[in-house]
Amino acid sequence: MSLDGAEGLREIANASEERFNKFGPPTRKEELWRYLSFSDLRLHSSSFEAASIGLTSDDQDVVFNTAEMLSEEQLLKLTYYIEKNAARQRDSLQSLADTFALKSRCLILPKNRQSQKPLKLEIVSHAERPSMLQFFIFAEEDSRSSLHIEIIGNPGFLNCHAIVVTEKNSELEVLVSNSLESNSQSYISFSAFQHLNSHWNYVQLTSSTSRVRTLLASELLEPYASCHMGGITLSQAKTSHDLHVDIKHSSGSTTSRQLFKAVVSDEGRSFFRGKIHIAQKAIKCEAYQSSKNLVLSERAEANSIPELHILCDDVKASHGSATGSMNPEELFYLESRGISRPEALQMLLHGYTLEVTELLKSLVLREVSIEKLSHETANFKLLEAGCSSQFFEIPKEGGPT
Repeated sequence: MSLDGAEGLREIANASEERFNKFGPPTRKEELWRYLSFSDLRLHSSSFEAASIGLTSDDQDVVFNTAEMLSEEQLLKLTYYIEKNAARQRDSLQSLADTFALKSRCLILPKNRQSQKPLKLEIVSHAERPSMLQFFIFAEEDSRSSLHIEIIGNPGFLNCHAIVVTEKNSELEVLVSNSLESNSQSYISFSAFQHLNSHWNYVQLTSSTSRVRTLLASELLEPYASCHMGGITLSQAKTSHDLHVDIKHSSGSTTSRQLFKAVVSDEGRSFFRGKIHIAQKAIKCEAYQSSKNLVLSERAEANSIPELHILCDDVKASHGSATGSMNPEELFYLESRGISRPEALQMLLHGYTLEVTELLKSLVLREVSIEKLSHETANFKLLEAGCSSQFFEIPKEGGPT
C-alpha cells in the first residue's frame, strides 16, 4: 500500500471525525433536513460499529477487497475519488463515513468485463448500536455489469454511503432494495462520477423502515455520459421517507432521466427533492425529471420539490410532479368484474409501481424487483383498511367531482 495514499486517507478520516464530533448530526434547522433528522439519536463518532457487506459471485475476475488490500494504483484512484467526493457540499453524517475509509470495501469490475449474470451485494446490520459502512464500486473501461444490492437487518441506525465510478465506455446497472425491518432507521447515499460515454442505470425499492433518508448524486464529467435513476417508496403507518436527488451536468452532450414514485397511506410521509444542475458550458444536454405520489389516506403526506439550475441556453430540460389518489372509476371497473375491493386495490397499486421496474435492462434484476414489489404491495396494510374508506368512493351523480 502507498504510504502517501494511506496517510491521505487517515487525514481525511481524522478531519471527518473531528468535524462530526464538533457539529454533530444535521438538525431540522437546516433546510435540507427540515422534514427528517436523526439529531435525536445523540450520535457520536465512537457510537458506531461496522456493518457487514458480502459479495455473491463465482466470477474470478471481480475484485472485492478492503482498501488495505488494494494495489498502489488502485489505492491512489480510491484516494482521489474520496477527496473529490469530500469536496462536495456534504453533511456531517456523510463525511463521517470517511472515518472507515481504510476498512471500506471496494468492488472493482475489471476492464472489458462482459457479464449477463448480475452480481449480488448483501449489506447486513443487526447491531443495537448505530452501524456504519462505506464502500466503492469501480466500473473500469469497456466493462458491462449489473448488480443487486440488498440491505437487510434490524439496526438501531445504519449510516451507509457508497461512491460509484463509471469509467470510459462502461455500463453499470444497480438495483437497491432496502429491506430493513420496520423499526429500523437508516441514511443511505450513492455518489457517482461518470466519465466519457459511460452509463449508470439505478433503481431503488424502499419500504417498511420507520425513518429512512436516501441521497443520490451523480456528476456527469465528460461527453456522452448518461444517468438514469428511478425508485419506488412505500410508506405507511408512521414511517417517514426522505429522498434527495442531485444530478450535475458538468460536461456538454450528457443525458439524465429520473422517475420516482411514492405510495403513502395511513400516517405515512414521503418527501422528494430533485435537483438538476447544468453547468455554464454544458451545451447539448438533455435532462428530465418526474416525481409522482399516490396518496391513499387523508392523514398521509407527500411533498415534492423539483429544482432546475440551468446556466446554459442550448439544452433540453424539464421536470414534472403529480400527486393524487386511486382512480375511483378504475376501482369500480374492477369491482364490476367480480374482483373484491382489497384485490382491486392491490392490482392497481402493483400496476402503478411497475413502470419503474421497466427502467431495468437486466431481465433478472427486473424479475427480482417485480417479485419484491408484489410481496410489499400484497402486505400494504391500507389495502384492507381502505376498503371501507370514503376516500375511495366514486362521487355521486350531481355531486362534487
